[in-house]
Amino acid sequence: ANKTALKTLATIDRMQALLDSGEVITGTGADFIKNATKVLNKLGFTDSDRPAATETFFATSAGLTLSLLKTGALGTGNSITEADKEFMQRVAGNQQSLDENSIRRINRVNRQVAGEAMIRHNMLVDDIKASFPDEQITLQKVDVPYDRLGFQQAQNPQTGEIIYLDPYRDMYVRADGTPVQ
Repeated sequence: ANKTALKTLATIDRMQALLDSGEVITGTGADFIKNATKVLNKLGFTDSDRPAATETFFATSAGLTLSLLKTGALGTGNSITEADKEFMQRVAGNQQSLDENSIRRINRVNRQVAGEAMIRHNMLVDDIKASFPDEQITLQKVDVPYDRLGFQQAQNPQTGEIIYLDPYRDMYVRADGTPVQ
C-alpha cells in the first residue's frame, strides 16, 4: 500500500506539472478545441502539443481516480467526505469538460487518499510494535511527505514555519511528520 501511495503521489505531481504548464485544455468546449487543434496540426497550420498533453493528462487522471475509488478508501477518513467521493465518481468517466478548479480539487482529494494510506500504515506499525514489545518486528514506518498531501496548512506563531494538520492524529505536524509542540 505504501509503494502504491508513493506512486500515486508521483503521478499526481506529474499531473500537476502538466496542469501548471497551461498545455492541458479544460472546461466547456475542451473536447472541441482539442479536436480542432488536432485537425490544424494534421493540416500543418499549427504544431501544438496541447492535444497530446490533454489526452495524457486525462488518461492518467481517469486511471488514477478509478483505482482510488476501487480501493474503498474514499469517504472513510476524516478529511475525505462523502461529497468528495460522490464528486469523484461523477467525474471519473468524463473529466475533460471539467474546469481547472475542479481538476485541482480532484488532485487534492487524490493526494489526501494517498497520504491517508501512508499515515494509517505508520499507525498500524506503531500499534503492532506496542502490542508485541518483546518481539523483533521488522515492519518499518514510511516517511510521509505532509507538504505534498494537500492538508490544511498554518504558520507556527513561534517559529514562522509552515505546519500541516494531520486529520488522522488530530494534531499539527511539520513537513517531516514530527508533532508541533
